[in-house]
Amino acid sequence: MALIQIPAFLGERNTVDEKSMPLGALISSKNVDIDDSGLISKRHGYRESALFTNITSTFATSDERRMFIVDDGILKLVNQDFSAVDLKSGMPTGYVKWLEVADYILMSSGHIITNQLDVLEWRIPTPEQPMISTATGGSLPAGQYQVVSTYRDEHGREGAASAMHFVEVEGGAVINITPDFETGYESLVYISDTNGEVLYLLDTAEYSTGMTFSETNSLVYPIDRNQLDAGPLPQEIGSLAFYEGSVWASQYIDGVSYLWRSKPYWWHLFDQHEDYLSIPGKVTVLEGTPQGLFIGTDDEMYVYTIEESLVRLAEYGVMQGRPLARTDEGRLFVWTRQGVCTLFPFQNITEDKVSLSPGCLCSTAIIEKDGYEQFMVLNNGSGTAFNPLEDL
Repeated sequence: MALIQIPAFLGERNTVDEKSMPLGALISSKNVDIDDSGLISKRHGYRESALFTNITSTFATSDERRMFIVDDGILKLVNQDFSAVDLKSGMPTGYVKWLEVADYILMSSGHIITNQLDVLEWRIPTPEQPMISTATGGSLPAGQYQVVSTYRDEHGREGAASAMHFVEVEGGAVINITPDFETGYESLVYISDTNGEVLYLLDTAEYSTGMTFSETNSLVYPIDRNQLDAGPLPQEIGSLAFYEGSVWASQYIDGVSYLWRSKPYWWHLFDQHEDYLSIPGKVTVLEGTPQGLFIGTDDEMYVYTIEESLVRLAEYGVMQGRPLARTDEGRLFVWTRQGVCTLFPFQNITEDKVSLSPGCLCSTAIIEKDGYEQFMVLNNGSGTAFNPLEDL
């Protein structure tokens, strides 16, 4: 019997007849790894490393120093020895999208994990209009004054301003102000100068107490314009991304995804009246890149360019879950309904070789081991492969 020498293995092929496959192609590659030189080895990951109760979401930071899980409704930090530290209980048990920005972790559940492992509420409520009354016996000039209030949490984060209250006073008056209050927050009151348009900090209060405005000389610290005409993070958000200084959050409503953009570097302030994109279908992944904001839906893929143009990349979509992973050099790999694609430039690198079941939920990662990199995809095995060769 003649021996056939196979110089290298090529990985799976199933888009052509077996008799037409190149030498070294595999019909199945279950539980094996193939390195860059085409050598086969048994894959890692057979031994159970840790036992938890009911993990519904996981995340590891890009520097691989911190790993978080939501296990049975408890947010936990997982140590290197697989012991865990409870950070917050009462977490939602649905699927969570995660976003790492600097040393902060933002979660679609509406939470932020700080670099000190404090877990904050992402949303800061917006107060109602402050209650206003006027009286005589002061020194305010006659004219119009504008008043708003905000909430500030114990970590110093200040939320959006309330609706504007316009006050007309006669000369020699005072303005009495009682801001709205919320447990766990300070109330800050801002007021304009006479007939002015810039609002300045008047005072801060922690309880249901009022304050009096009788002269304008003390108005020094202005409110940030980003706090006006803004609101908290919308409810029931999905995919997250950081792009051009803003956090982008998707929200799916009746067949349309709305991509809400935060105020630049105010990650908890959103303008729900003007600053958003609408995309047909359900957004399954967002990623900020130097070329633009990559948007994957369940039916198509787009890039929202730095020129603010929406360009369609492909007429097939991206799976739910965590379908995108980034190498240390910034190259992006995406698990789609038609195989693995790379960005940028956009290219499908598997469709002419192999067609695999896409699954309905997936998780991906870049794994570095044994001197080379792997793009690893885990899915539930459901769905129909796009273009395999079928037996007649």
